[in-house]
Amino acid sequence: MKTSTPRWYKRAIAMIAGLGLVAPLAACGQTDTGANAVSQPQAYSVAAKTLPDHIVNGDFEYPSIAGHATDKIMDGYAWWAYILPDEGASQTDQRKAPKTITEFDANRFGWKSLTPAVNGFHAGTVELQRDVKGDTPGMQFAEIVSELGEYAIYQDVSVQPGEHLSWSLKHAPRGYTGQRNADQMQVLIGPPGHETVSPATRVTSNGTGRIGETDTTITTHATADRRFHPWETYTGTYLVPDGVTVVRFTFRALTYGDTSGSKTRSGNLVDDISFGATYPLTYDGNGNTDGNTPQRK
Repeated sequence: MKTSTPRWYKRAIAMIAGLGLVAPLAACGQTDTGANAVSQPQAYSVAAKTLPDHIVNGDFEYPSIAGHATDKIMDGYAWWAYILPDEGASQTDQRKAPKTITEFDANRFGWKSLTPAVNGFHAGTVELQRDVKGDTPGMQFAEIVSELGEYAIYQDVSVQPGEHLSWSLKHAPRGYTGQRNADQMQVLIGPPGHETVSPATRVTSNGTGRIGETDTTITTHATADRRFHPWETYTGTYLVPDGVTVVRFTFRALTYGDTSGSKTRSGNLVDDISFGATYPLTYDGNGNTDGNTPQRK
């Protein structure tokens, strides 16, 4: 389970940096984008203040679907349920009438969906799955594709101009026999309604992909043993433009199901989605900084 460093903590580190006392960023859990990169003090618009400054529920562990009426993926690989964040309810194939989730907290859930209403399911569903047969029983994750379409899930987060956002996620196809040999997706980041594709670099492999490869499309192949979720990890970066205080992280499926069309409601599993924010500083040789990439003059 991943956690995000609160921005108040980052502000404190930035203040210490101004006194020349800052420790290496690795010691405070930040992703370093320069030799002396630290976090910039917070500067939000009114609208941005209502949003989190990190991905919420990026491990998809909330709400737990253990012990609830859910459906099983073919051959019992995982339990699944559609979460309706705007209704605080869930749906499954066996129970399409929405069932209220006790004390559901939409802010704690975090996720929104572009899935339309179809096949008796309501609009805006986010599919959660809970591992049954895999290496990590009880682990939850999300499946982007739901109900016959290449849809997307997303979150809006508060940022500040000039920040470098470094994101990370795990991606896998539904690898069992009868599914596609690979699933594809994209990460898009930008002001809501104006997101652009963020190139992704593979940093861990399930044995099929090449580590270090970068592309605008994330492609993860099934393994020879057809494991259900053969995860690979991808990372990327985004520079927040001037004047922007809110960006949307969108995770969009580009493939779904198998080639025969008999399982078109499946594909693109994601987990452990997060990002870190840093702001590079310039060192002029006299202990002064001006907010650019560190360099001696």
